[in-house]
Amino acid sequence: MLTLSNDYINALATQIIFISVFLGGFSATLLVTLLVADNEHKMMKVLIVSSASAAILFIIATFAMTKLVMVTTPGFPLEIDENEMIRARVFGVLAHIGGILALMFTIGASGWLRSRRLGIATTMLGATGFIAIIVLFS
Repeated sequence: MLTLSNDYINALATQIIFISVFLGGFSATLLVTLLVADNEHKMMKVLIVSSASAAILFIIATFAMTKLVMVTTPGFPLEIDENEMIRARVFGVLAHIGGILALMFTIGASGWLRSRRLGIATTMLGATGFIAIIVLFS
C-alpha cells in the first residue's frame, strides 16, 4: 500500500476542504431556492432531496478533512492514531465523491422541471461533467 506523508495529506485535505465548502455552499443555496419555489412537480421533490444530500455530504467531507488537517499539522498535541486518520480519509473522500455525484444529479435532473427536451439536455451535461471528473482523477 502506498504510504503518504503527513505534509501531502495535509495539503490534499486542505484543498478538498476548499472545494467541499464551495460546492456545499452552492448546494445549500440551490436547496433554499428549490424550497421557496412554488412548484408541486414530482421532480421538484427529487431535486430537493438530491440537493440536500449534496449539501450534507459536503459538510461531512469538510469536517472529515478538517480532522485530517488537525492531526497532520506539525505541533498536534496528541498522539496520532493511524486508524483515526484512515477513518477520516475514507469518510472524507466518500462524502466528497457522494456530494459531487448528488450535485451533478441535481444539475442533470433540473431541466426535467421545464420540458423533456431541456431534461435530456441537462441530463447529458450532468453526465458529461461527472464522466469528465472521473476521467481526470482516475
